[in-house]
Amino acid sequence: MIRDCTNKDVQGFEWLHASPQFDLWSFGVVLFHALRWGKLFASDNVDNLAHSGEFKRLHEWSTVTLDEMITELWRTLCERERDCHEETALRACDLLTKLLQPDPADRPRDFAEVIEHAFFQGRGGKLFNMFAAPLGEVFTSI
Repeated sequence: MIRDCTNKDVQGFEWLHASPQFDLWSFGVVLFHALRWGKLFASDNVDNLAHSGEFKRLHEWSTVTLDEMITELWRTLCERERDCHEETALRACDLLTKLLQPDPADRPRDFAEVIEHAFFQGRGGKLFNMFAAPLGEVFTSI
């Protein structure tokens, strides 16, 4: 049994073993935030989920929810960026679709697979220059 921050007993949680797929999910959340200029989940000033509704959204994360978020991101990218390079935006959405899969088994195996994604390999537009190129350099240097 686990106690939550209100000292109530919490049951029904299953222990998870560390996996690169959890880190890849986290990277997807950060990348989504950077590209959209907004958070995937409402959180407080230290990035704890803001309220129980967000815990529920996270717990019920599905491919339908993911598709809705990717559609929202697409609109944001194309509305915000006057010189939206459509192919780069498509690559970003495709990468995030892979990183934010509800089932960890459906995510990339590791960061090496992520860096091989077309988002980090292509060229074009402000979006690539702002995010993909610098992150690609960081990943290949480690």
